[in-house]
Amino acid sequence: MTDRMLPRKIGPRALAALLCLLFLGLTLSGCLSAKKVSDRELICVVPAGAEDISLLSFFLNLRQPAGPHLNLEITAIEIASRGMWLPITLGTKVLDTEKIGAGQVALGQTTLEPGVYEKIRLTLSPEASITVAGKRADLRLAESQVEIPFGEPVNLGNGASESFFLDWDVEASLDGPASLVSPVIDLRGVRVSPITANRIYVSCPDINTIYSVRADKRWVDRSFYVPGRPTYIAMDNARQRLYVLCREDADIKVIDLVTSVITDVINLPMTFEPVFMRIDDDLSHAFIIDDHGAVSKVDLQSGNIVARKETGQKTSYIEHLPASRSVAVSSDRDSRVYLLDDDTLEVKGEIAISGKPAGLLAKEDYLYIAEEQADMVTIYDTRQRVKLKSMFVGNGPRRLIDQDNNIYAANSRSGTLSLLRTTNLRVVKEIPLGNEIYEMASSGKEQLIYIGKKVKEDCGGSLSILDVTSSSIIGEIELGSRPLGIVVGQ
Repeated sequence: MTDRMLPRKIGPRALAALLCLLFLGLTLSGCLSAKKVSDRELICVVPAGAEDISLLSFFLNLRQPAGPHLNLEITAIEIASRGMWLPITLGTKVLDTEKIGAGQVALGQTTLEPGVYEKIRLTLSPEASITVAGKRADLRLAESQVEIPFGEPVNLGNGASESFFLDWDVEASLDGPASLVSPVIDLRGVRVSPITANRIYVSCPDINTIYSVRADKRWVDRSFYVPGRPTYIAMDNARQRLYVLCREDADIKVIDLVTSVITDVINLPMTFEPVFMRIDDDLSHAFIIDDHGAVSKVDLQSGNIVARKETGQKTSYIEHLPASRSVAVSSDRDSRVYLLDDDTLEVKGEIAISGKPAGLLAKEDYLYIAEEQADMVTIYDTRQRVKLKSMFVGNGPRRLIDQDNNIYAANSRSGTLSLLRTTNLRVVKEIPLGNEIYEMASSGKEQLIYIGKKVKEDCGGSLSILDVTSSSIIGEIELGSRPLGIVVGQ
C-alpha cells in the first residue's frame, strides 16, 4: 500500500465512528464465538454462552394517563458510554398517548458489554401531531433529539438483565397548543419490592430474562437474568421462589423472588435438551420430558432423579393427573398420549390420537387433549379408559387452560381462543387474538387469563389479558420479547 492510499488526517467525527465500530466489533466477536443455539424458535436472541454481556430493557409510561393526545415517532434510541453513542434499537417506535393511556410501551432491548453508561438519547421524526376535540393538527418539534440522563451513571456488570423506565410528563412537554418544546422524561431503574403477590412472572428464553409484571398496573416493573434459556416456570408462593427449567443448561434454577438471586441449581442428567416441566401440586417433585421421549421425576428437595423412563418419540408436553396417580405425556411422532404411573413412571396405558397431540389438561378424572394437526380437542375418561368426545375448535390448538367450568384452547395457527363449556361439552365461542399464541396462566381470584403472544415481525411479544366474565380481551402488556413460561403470584 502506498502513502497516497492512506488518509493524511482523521477528523474527530471519523475517529468517533471508528472507535464505535471497534466497540461494536468486540461485542460481535463475543456473539460469533458463542455456542450455537439449537432451538429454531430462538431467532432474536442473546448469544448462548455469552456471559460477558448483559441486557438492558427500556419501557415507557405516561405521568398523566388522560393527558393530551399526541402522536410521535421515535426513529432511534441510543445509549452513551464514555462519550460514544451505541444503538439500542434500529426500527421506528410509534407513540400514541391515547393508546398508551395507563399502560406501558416496550421501547427496546440491547446487549452491552460491562461498563459505565450515563444517558440515553431519543431521535424523533419531524412528523408529529396533536389531536384536540377530534381534530388532528401538526405538532411542531423544537428539537429532534432529547438526551435523558440516568441520574447516576449505571455500572453494568457481567451477565445482568436490567430494566429501566421512562416516565413522560406530556403536559409539561408542550408549549402552547401545537408546539413540543422538548419531551420531559425522567429515567429510573428498578425499585425492588419484597412483595411477590399480585405479580405475573414471565420467562423470555430468547434474552435469558424473567420479567415481573404488576397485575394492578399491567406494567413490567422488574427483570432478572437467568442464564441457559429459561423456559417453563413454577412458583412456590409460600417460600417466594421460582423453579425455572433452563433448556440449554439442562437444569432447574431456583430463584429467590425477594432478592432476585439464584439460590440453587438442580442439574438434570439428560441426554437431550429438556422441553417441558410440570411440578406437582405440593411442590415436591418435578416431571420433565425431553424431545426424544425420556421422562424424569426429580425430587425438588434433594435434587435427585428418583425415576426415569423412555416413552414415545419426540414428546412435547406433560401433565400430572393426581386423581388417577398418573402423568400423561404427548408424543408428536407416535401420535399417542402415554399414561405413566406418577411414582415409578411405568407405562400404564396409551391413547391413540388422530392428529399430533400437543397440550394436555387434567380435570378430575378427565384428560383433555389438544390435537394440533386435527384442529380438535379430545376428552378422555382416565378411570374408564375410554374417549368421550372430540370437538373441532380453531386452527392448531396448542395449549389448554381451565377456569371454573370453562376450558380455553389456544389455537396457534388461527390466533384465537376457543371457549369450551364442560357442562355440555361444546364450543360456545371463538375469541380473536391475532399473532402466534404460546402459553397461558390464570388468576382465579381476579377471573383473568394471561396469554403469551409472539409478534413475528419485530421479534417482540406481549401478554393479552382475557376477562373470563365477559370473555373479552381487556388489555395488553408489552414485553419486547417472546414470552414462554407464565405464572401468577397469588
